[in-house]
Amino acid sequence: MRLLASISPLVLIGCLVLLGCGRSGVLKRAGEPDVVSDYDQALMDRAIAKARATVGDFTEALGRKKSGMSGFSVKKSYPTTPGDAEHIWLSDVTWNGTVFAGRIGNTPAKIPDLRLGDRASVTPGEISDWLFLEGGKLRGGYTLRVIYQSSPPEARAEMDRGLGFQVPPVDF
Repeated sequence: MRLLASISPLVLIGCLVLLGCGRSGVLKRAGEPDVVSDYDQALMDRAIAKARATVGDFTEALGRKKSGMSGFSVKKSYPTTPGDAEHIWLSDVTWNGTVFAGRIGNTPAKIPDLRLGDRASVTPGEISDWLFLEGGKLRGGYTLRVIYQSSPPEARAEMDRGLGFQVPPVDF
């Protein structure tokens, strides 16, 4: 797993490799972070609803970006098979007042025509999460919180050490 000096969706998704070790509901990928799908779906749905309800906090922070703020990212759901979807982080996010635009920030597992670094956009009503760091603290990251909480204590402790910040509790 690669940990970079500044937080990005790649780092967060890379850290989920730690959470997936030895668990069912994890898609293993050679040379890529695991895709974790072993979580409480009702809680994940609440996380997505929380992200959408608070997206104004994200746009406000993105508009006033200041020193100590980094890693602005949004997560977009891409349909795969009927009734299923893959959620992909967009990094290097901009906001034009209507849509977020960015680059695909993690390698898709189930979407062959989508590549790391491709340009993509998403409306606030379509996002499944948002996050940024401020003063070393995670803001948003609601779906990450669910995956973190669903993981065994030893995996959470290892993630805490690797990230350099604590993942806030699920409080929604």
